[in-house]
Amino acid sequence: MNIFRSKETLFFLIYLSSTAADAGGLHAQCDSYLLDSRSAAVSVAVPETDFITNSTFQIGFLNLSHNTNYDIEVAPFIAKDQCQTGHCHLYTWLSQLEQSSGISLSEDYLDVMNIYHIAINALKNGTTKLHFASNPVGARAAILSYGLMPLGSWTPIHKPNSKKVYSKIITGLESILLNSKLKNLEKSRVETLILNFIQSIVGVWPSYFTFNDESFNPRSFADKYFNQLNRTLVTAIRTKEPQSISFPESVTFPRIEILKHQIEFENLLMSVLDKGKPAYLSYNHHDQFIDSEIGIMSISAFNFPGEAVITSPEVISENYLWKGPHAVLVIGYQKGPMTGRPIKWKILNSWGSDAGDNGFFHMYSDYFQLHAWSFSFIDD
Repeated sequence: MNIFRSKETLFFLIYLSSTAADAGGLHAQCDSYLLDSRSAAVSVAVPETDFITNSTFQIGFLNLSHNTNYDIEVAPFIAKDQCQTGHCHLYTWLSQLEQSSGISLSEDYLDVMNIYHIAINALKNGTTKLHFASNPVGARAAILSYGLMPLGSWTPIHKPNSKKVYSKIITGLESILLNSKLKNLEKSRVETLILNFIQSIVGVWPSYFTFNDESFNPRSFADKYFNQLNRTLVTAIRTKEPQSISFPESVTFPRIEILKHQIEFENLLMSVLDKGKPAYLSYNHHDQFIDSEIGIMSISAFNFPGEAVITSPEVISENYLWKGPHAVLVIGYQKGPMTGRPIKWKILNSWGSDAGDNGFFHMYSDYFQLHAWSFSFIDD
């Protein structure tokens, strides 16, 4: 994970781990505690100066009744479920591509291809552990490399993202990598072992398939129906000190926007949504400030005493308090009537429709300002 710090802001350069957020957050349906109310109208404490006019002033804060109203919302979207995989970055892209095209895509194919290529890369690098980390540019490059399949063009023997199957695949592949290293096997032979092992569990995926009475392979299908994958991808990063950014040599961004102020960061994101386009958001998933049943993400909504809450990016950075980088789609926002600044952002997660608000989450501004560090979108 590549990290850079500034005096006021910390960002993890969109290398998304598959640990805390992608694995631990998937079924965290039991952490719904410390909210003022369990009813549909949840009492949320937010900083004074904004939000709704009929709120009651209390000790420098307003009480906000949570709602699902948004001024701008990009629709429709259906929540996907990455299950046990660390593929939030890929599922975020899939949601965008399905929404823009109206074509349902095979998650199974993308899951299997990503697992296979990560294993091959581990073999080439001489490592024995599989690391499912990426960023919006890397995820797009992976999709361009693998191609896409429409839903129904391939049915695996076992779904690769189910808990038992995914664990079996990963454990088996890491064992193959370790044994082959200990025995000093030829890499070409190990590549065959990797492929055969995966296919023994999920089956053989087709090289060609038919869609709308035409024959395609995965890459030709992606080229014909998803040319937006070849458009310029803009990645916006907020920092006070642009010179402090360091990128790994393996990562290139077609276009990057360095924004020094929070208001610039928010304005650009709102302008993207105003055009009817979703944005790929990279943020730190922190369960302490999230209710997974209702879908609320807010620092001040939970009744933690002051000593139990850390709201300084510098303190989080210096003490390594991040809980898990994650990727989602931002598909809407609501502005406050007093300041015109965002109250909350509507988030499409990839944990299925049982998580949050039918698969959606509501990221309030205090959470966004502390834990959201970059977003990406396709430029016209």
